[in-house]
Amino acid sequence: MAGEAVRDHLSEMVRNSAEVFKDMSKVRTLIMKHAMHDYPEMDLLSLASGYPGISIFLDKLDEVYPEEGWDVLAFRYNQEIVRLAGSMPVHSLSLYSGLAGLIFMFNECSRGSTRYTHVLSQLLDVFFDSYPAFFEETRSKLEGGLLVDSDLDLISGWTGIAAVLMEVKEQQVHYSGRLVGALNQILQLITGAVGRLNNFEKLSGQSVYYNLGMAHGITGAINLLSVAKLRHYPINGLREVLEVAGAFLKGNIRQWHGTSVIPNMVIADPEAGNGHNPSYHRDAWCYGTPGASVALFRLGLALEDDLMQTMAVQLFNTVYLRPDGLRKVISPTICHGYAGLLLIQEHFRRAAGLEGGEEFLQRLLELRSAEDLLAFADIEGTAEKPVCLDKVGLLDGCAGVLLTLLTYDNKHLCTWEQMLLFS
Repeated sequence: MAGEAVRDHLSEMVRNSAEVFKDMSKVRTLIMKHAMHDYPEMDLLSLASGYPGISIFLDKLDEVYPEEGWDVLAFRYNQEIVRLAGSMPVHSLSLYSGLAGLIFMFNECSRGSTRYTHVLSQLLDVFFDSYPAFFEETRSKLEGGLLVDSDLDLISGWTGIAAVLMEVKEQQVHYSGRLVGALNQILQLITGAVGRLNNFEKLSGQSVYYNLGMAHGITGAINLLSVAKLRHYPINGLREVLEVAGAFLKGNIRQWHGTSVIPNMVIADPEAGNGHNPSYHRDAWCYGTPGASVALFRLGLALEDDLMQTMAVQLFNTVYLRPDGLRKVISPTICHGYAGLLLIQEHFRRAAGLEGGEEFLQRLLELRSAEDLLAFADIEGTAEKPVCLDKVGLLDGCAGVLLTLLTYDNKHLCTWEQMLLFS
C-alpha cells in the first residue's frame, strides 16, 4: 500500500506493521541496542523505549482487531515486565523510565479495572513504600533552590508522576484515599515550585525555570497544574500561581522569521540574533511551540480566559506557516516528529474545533518504509545529514508512531494520550 491507499487503510497497515512485535527476542535486542541506562535491562521497563509502551500499543490494537491474539501477545510482554520488575530495585518513580510508567501502563490496559488488578495493587504498594523518601529529597532541594529539570518535569519528575496518579485515582477506587493524599502533597510542591516564577530574576542558577519544553521544562508542570485546577484539587494559592504562569508563558512568545513561537529556552535578550541559533526553536511535542501551545490552551481553560485559549490555538497554527527548514521536523516519532504534531492537532480538533487538514498525516506516511523490519524509524541529525535509528518504543520509536496512526483512525482509543498531558 502506498499514497492514498495507505491513508484509506491506516488500521490495516498498522496491523501488518505490528507483526514485528511477535518476535520478542528481536524486540529485546533492538531495545538493548539503544539503551540509555548504565544497566541496559532498565530500558526494557521504560514506558518511553521499552516493553510497557509496546504493550499499550498491542492492547489498543486488540480493541480494533479482537480475536486475533494481540491481547495474548500483550500479556506475554506484561509477564516479562512483571518478572523484570521483581528482579530490580526501584531506581525511579518517574513516568517514562520508572515505576509510574508501569502503573500507567497496567492501569491503561486494565479495561476498566477488569484486568491486572493484582499486579496494579502490588505496584501501588511498592510506590507508596518508596514515595516518602523520594518526595522528601525533592522538597529539600526546592527549599534549598537546588531543583533541576528532572526533579519537576514530565519525563523524569513529579509532573509525570502526578499525571499518572490522577488517572489511576479514577479507576483504582480502593486506593483513592492514599492517592488523593499523595496527589495533594505533590501538587502543592509543584505549585510552590512554579510560583517562584513570580521572582524569575532570582532564579538564574536553576535551569528548570529556563527550560520551556513540555517534556523537560516548566511548561509541562504548568500544564499539569491547569489540569489540577480543572479537576478541582484543593491546592492553596493555585489560581494565583496559574496567573503568574500565564504571564510568564505569554511573556516568552517571540517573533521568529515572521511567525510567533515559544522558544525551547528562555532567552534573556529577544533581539540577540536568535534567528541564527539552531537550538532556538523546534516544532515538536517535547520542545517548541506545539507542546507549549497545549499548555497555554489548558491554562486558558483553567483561568476561564477565552483570549488566552484563542492565543494558544493561533500559536499552534503558526506551525503550518513555517517551512521545513524552520520546523526542523524530520522524524515520524511522537517525541520530536510528525506523530507528535498529529496528536497535538487532533487534541486541538477535539478541544477547540481546529481544522488542521492532513499535512502532518501525509508527511508522517511519507517516512514509512515498506521494506525494512520496522515500518517507521526514528530519524535524528538534520535534514542534510539524517541518522536513522531502529527504535521500537513508544516515545521515539515505531510503536508510538503506529499507535498514533491507529488512534487517528479510531478516535475512541485516545485515552492513552494522558501520558502526554493532553487533558
